[in-house]
Amino acid sequence: MEGTELYEKMMEGSSEIGIRIKGLIEIRLKKSEKEFVVPDNIEEFDIRNYV
Repeated sequence: MEGTELYEKMMEGSSEIGIRIKGLIEIRLKKSEKEFVVPDNIEEFDIRNYV
């Protein structure tokens, strides 16, 4: 996201806010996605695990 106009606008304001925004972006980009595993049994399937 660095180098985009939106990123530059967010960072040019308060330095404290810029640090927080940068931290949140890093946290979001580091999150790993849930691994998709098809259960062997239909009773083990829960749609909430995939939303």
